[in-house]
Amino acid sequence: MALTVTSHFSRAIVQTMAELGRTLPAPLQARLEAAEERLPLALLDEVWLACERYAEDPLFGLRAGLNVQPGHLDVVGFLLMSCETLGDALEALMDYHRIVGEGGDFSETRRGGECTIIYAPHYETVREQRVSAVMASVLATTRWLTGGKFQPSRIAFAHAAPPDPDAAITLLQCPISWNEIADVLVFDVDQLALPIVQANAQVHARMRVLADEALGALTASGFSRQVADLIRAEPAASKEDIAEKIHMSGRHLNRKLAEQGVSFKLLQDQVRDALAAQWLDAGEHVMDVAARLGFSDERGFVKAFKRWRNMTPAQFRQR
Repeated sequence: MALTVTSHFSRAIVQTMAELGRTLPAPLQARLEAAEERLPLALLDEVWLACERYAEDPLFGLRAGLNVQPGHLDVVGFLLMSCETLGDALEALMDYHRIVGEGGDFSETRRGGECTIIYAPHYETVREQRVSAVMASVLATTRWLTGGKFQPSRIAFAHAAPPDPDAAITLLQCPISWNEIADVLVFDVDQLALPIVQANAQVHARMRVLADEALGALTASGFSRQVADLIRAEPAASKEDIAEKIHMSGRHLNRKLAEQGVSFKLLQDQVRDALAAQWLDAGEHVMDVAARLGFSDERGFVKAFKRWRNMTPAQFRQR
């Protein structure tokens, strides 16, 4: 299935072109206007190629990103607006960013009092400008959500600096570095507690339902099979480890599996049961099987195996 992005995000790009006194080629503009709610990523590639050619501005991506408002983020924007704190909003972004676009993934790390938001693009077409737009849009959105109180420590880009680095720093109003190993936004972890100025629990509940529906439409029907395959590859992995591999929180993973009538625990038990039987049949020692499946000791594995098979591993081998 072709990757897609919300059509709303492209409006910020078109707006930025207009501010520079530029327009997209008429045929391309017509295709954008005729498009449905979601655009093929290939069409957005064409839009960015046109912007690179006609805008003649090395900071175009940053300008486009700063023009992004919550309304450009589809239902995700309204979900973020209704969260209680910035931390809640960023967690929602981690879970639902694919609704905005499937061109890249976000992840979050916390270390030494700092929180780092990492963006990993899946495209190469006009990569520098597009990554600049995404990172600037995250910065603009966090500032907008907190009424201007959010203050980043720095933004880092993997690509090279523009011809006038100081102009970029002035535009974003925060320190920027280039030629780094990843594209990241870094800020003090205490800012996760900043309140969202338009927080509304009732609206948030409604937006969460709509976001779940939108994300569900993007998710392959074999989601539970995908999770089971990941568990099979790493049977000792925790729920959080598996959730991280598919770029969502453990809580959101639980919700998605519940929609399909299963739970992580059920899938984990089914996979471990099958692997245990396979390895025991192959003659592996019970202690080794327990360790490979992630049990802290042999006793815990034997107890689980009895629950799965109504017999001990020894009885299983003697059957």
